[in-house]
Amino acid sequence: VGLFARSLEEIDRGLRVLAGPDSRDAASISLTLPPALQPLARSPRLAWIATPWSQALEPEARSRLEAVIATLSRHCDIVPVNLPESWAIAWEETQRLCAHGLFHHHGHLLDAGDIPLSTSLKQWLQRGQQVSHQVYRTALENGDRYREFMQTLFAQYDAILTPVTPGAAPKGLDNTGSPIFCGFWTLCGLPALNLPVGTNGQGLPLGCQLVGSRYQDARLLSVAAWCWPLLKEAFGDLPMPRAGCQWGAKQSE
Repeated sequence: VGLFARSLEEIDRGLRVLAGPDSRDAASISLTLPPALQPLARSPRLAWIATPWSQALEPEARSRLEAVIATLSRHCDIVPVNLPESWAIAWEETQRLCAHGLFHHHGHLLDAGDIPLSTSLKQWLQRGQQVSHQVYRTALENGDRYREFMQTLFAQYDAILTPVTPGAAPKGLDNTGSPIFCGFWTLCGLPALNLPVGTNGQGLPLGCQLVGSRYQDARLLSVAAWCWPLLKEAFGDLPMPRAGCQWGAKQSE
C-alpha cells in the first residue's frame, strides 16, 4: 500500500489510518505509533546504497543524488554500503512475483474474448502464466533472505538513502517510468518513501528514497522529517499545481 501526499504530516495521518489491525485480514498487525510526527531527536546515521542497478541512473538524477549526499553529510553520517552484485537478480524476481500475482487475479481475462486487453497487460498476463509455483516460491524465499540481511544493517543505521527512479518522469502518458529502484525494497517488505529534491531542466521533479526497518514506518517518517528541512533549503519545495491546472501546462507567477 502506498500513499501520495503533499507533506510528511499527511503521510503520517494516512499511516495512522492504515496502522491498526483489520479483523478481516488475519495477516494484519497493529503498529505502535508516537502521539505525533516529530523529527528524529539527533542526527541520523544513514547507509547510502546505490544498489546493483545504479547503471540505470540518468546523469541528471545521478548528479542530484550526489548533491543530496553532499548536503546531508554536512549534518549527519552517511556511509556507503554495497549489496552483493549477485542480488541483481532481485529485480527479475520482483517482476516474476508481480506477473504471477497479476495472472492469479486476472488471468481469466486472457480467455475473455469480449474484453479488449492492452498489449502491455496481455504480455504481463502471459508472462505470469509462465511462472511456475517453484519459481514463485523461490522468489519469495529469496525476498526473506534479502530482508534478513537488510535487518542487520538497521542495527547500525537509522535508515537507508538510495535512488528512487532512474530520472525524471518520462514524457507522455504511456507509462509512469521504471520502478527498478523501488522493487527491491517492496520485495523485502520494508517501508520506503520518496522525498522531492528539486526539478530538472524541464521542470519535472527529481527525488531520493529513504528506506526503514521492517514495521518501523513511524521511525522512518521521523528520519525523513529530520532530513526534509535540509533538502528543502538546498533544493526548494515542490510546487503544487493550482486546482484546474493541467499537468505540464505552464503556470503564471
